[in-house]
Amino acid sequence: MARTTPSTNVDGDASAHHGAEERAGYRRSARSPRGEARRRELLDRVTDDLAVNGLVDFSLRRAARAAGTTHKVLLYHFDGADDLLAQAIFQLRERRIGSALGAATRGAAGRTLATRVRAVWPALVGEESRVLDQAIGLMMYDSARYADLGRGASQQYLPALLSLCPEHWSDRRKLEVAEMILAVLRGFLIDRLTSEDTAGVEAGFEALGNLALALTTSAASLLFDPNERGPETPSLRLRLEALDQLEPDEQANVLAMIEGALLRHQVRQVGVTQPTAS
Repeated sequence: MARTTPSTNVDGDASAHHGAEERAGYRRSARSPRGEARRRELLDRVTDDLAVNGLVDFSLRRAARAAGTTHKVLLYHFDGADDLLAQAIFQLRERRIGSALGAATRGAAGRTLATRVRAVWPALVGEESRVLDQAIGLMMYDSARYADLGRGASQQYLPALLSLCPEHWSDRRKLEVAEMILAVLRGFLIDRLTSEDTAGVEAGFEALGNLALALTTSAASLLFDPNERGPETPSLRLRLEALDQLEPDEQANVLAMIEGALLRHQVRQVGVTQPTAS
């Protein structure tokens, strides 16, 4: 978490903000399609400015300069500097999520969860990272005022992480794994900021990738090399091929029995090869 506390100069615009509230009826026209398009254009420009210059010395007037307009025009479309800042941070986070998803899903179909998780990391430490870290720091510094900078952040990230999970998983398992990955990635980001121990973060991230691989790989795949997975006995191979004729639930039952037998076999093998204590 960033230790620098950005100083946002929004109080100086308070009188203009109150004046805009008195013209609430006038501001309703901002809800029109044309007004909404203008609002999004202004928000894009302010978001671009935040991505480059960060939150330090952010103010309504600085935002107006970046958007090429006046602070009164911004107050016509937004409920003050805090509202504008919260919406810009939300949009910046959406950009980060879009970059991460693009990296995770780029390439051939059928990429494993581990490969997708590894591909996400460069996007998380991209150009938006510094500003989003500042936003979380500001929220923790003054949670009463800046709660909107972090509120709902998890709900923004979760759909993207859920979409990376294998389709055949249950909704419950997808949620559990997505929450775990989100928590671990946040920890890595904080560790990267506070300790500058990139080697430690890389080692931990490699472990996370291995864990993701284990979650999506059967016991047989973990225990045997690819050339060892097919049975050499012709009759056994034919019977396994015949399993394709079974219903999905019957196949799952047989698979569970096979994996259980394989694990028991491996345990016995390990016991046989262990040296006896002298």
